[in-house]
Amino acid sequence: MNVKAERLTQILIALVFISMLLFLIIGKFLFATPKSVYLYIEYGETKVYNADGAHIDCTNEPVDGDMEIINIVGQNEFGYMVEVPYSDSFTFVNSESKKNKYGVRSNLDPTKGTEYIVSGLGIQKVTISPSGKVVIIGDNCSFEVFGNMKVNSLGSHGSVRLSGVAEDGAEIEFDKTSEIISFDGITSALMFMTIGGNIHANSIALPNPGCGTISISNLSDGIITIVDESGNSQTISIDTTTT
Repeated sequence: MNVKAERLTQILIALVFISMLLFLIIGKFLFATPKSVYLYIEYGETKVYNADGAHIDCTNEPVDGDMEIINIVGQNEFGYMVEVPYSDSFTFVNSESKKNKYGVRSNLDPTKGTEYIVSGLGIQKVTISPSGKVVIIGDNCSFEVFGNMKVNSLGSHGSVRLSGVAEDGAEIEFDKTSEIISFDGITSALMFMTIGGNIHANSIALPNPGCGTISISNLSDGIITIVDESGNSQTISIDTTTT
């Protein structure tokens, strides 16, 4: 190998090394796990558990328990928002029969981070993961699940609400990368979806195969695709408005 070729090889190796180093540095900031998250809790007989089993007891004020509360960042006549250390999941348990609402968000700025909210009647327990997975347990419960979906067609304020009825529980998962919402356990004949962001669509009635996925990757063309667990797909045309 002549000197010129050897020098070129050294330069290429150095460039590859620098590229890998930059990727690691940028990835550390873009994909770093947040140090804390924010929980929305309505007043009532509610206990919240993180993935390690530490809990907050919200039955009385001030709240009690062995989960660290970094800060109470908001409070109104319905409930409050608390900042707590990050966990892979948070489970909300309530023994009351009233309609309840719970939420987990990773940033107070709605255009940043993630946010997932569950409300409904007959819900006994909800587990919400900051990554976008929601597990609902209840007896013939009606529910609405909100998740932000910051995909290209919807923009930084993109969101999806999915509502239905479950006999004993349901599971919803939001995947922004694939632009897919997975669902399982919904027992009502129809489920309803509302889309927000750069494209709007309200109360879309969708056929419910019980278990499957909803793709919103073709929303800009006014199309939603539902695929059941057997791989059968249905294409739904919807009326949308844009901003």
